Amino acid sequence: MNSYRLDSKNPFRKESVYMIIRDVFKLSEMDEMVYEPGAISKLCVQLASEIRTKVKALGFERYKLVCVVQICEKNRQSVKTLAKFLWDPERDNCATYRMENKYFLISGAVFGLYYE
Repeated sequence: MNSYRLDSKNPFRKESVYMIIRDVFKLSEMDEMVYEPGAISKLCVQLASEIRTKVKALGFERYKLVCVVQICEKNRQSVKTLAKFLWDPERDNCATYRMENKYFLISGAVFGLYYE
């Protein structure tokens, strides 16, 4: 008898991932930081890695995770971000969080893409 199932036993829950992104940003004390171009790229990699590790610990079954962190200096400009995926609206999902202080804007996104 065929026992292949399409649905995950532990599907991606964007609410719990949102809380992880928010907590990582809050614990990193972003409110007090000043934008320094040399340190920002390392900080983005560090934050994305920390978020990815915590989301992996949730054990979402059959999901590929894509974690993106962006930090932009506030300098009277607009910022637009775009991400494109082949999306399954029934199984794929994402969680995003954004915060800012007077020096910069930081946004984090985790995409949970169902993988059969």
